[in-house]
Amino acid sequence: MTGVLHHVCAGVVLLGSAATLYVTAPLLLGLAIVPAGLRSYQLYSGDTNGWLELLVELLRVALVVAMVAVGRRWRGVAG
Repeated sequence: MTGVLHHVCAGVVLLGSAATLYVTAPLLLGLAIVPAGLRSYQLYSGDTNGWLELLVELLRVALVVAMVAVGRRWRGVAG
């Protein structure tokens, strides 16, 4: 049972670290808010423009790349 408890505690620590990193990095917040705002506009206006959809997806890819880069720098991993 202690092995399971160790993994659960490690998971909680990981989630807490990820949340802390996410809310303390302005770059990540900015890259998260812009596609969310564009998606909200799409849903509200009913705009099904393919270019807007492509922009949202590209911004999400940029967000994931930025998360990896900021996370590596935050943990001090050389890359």
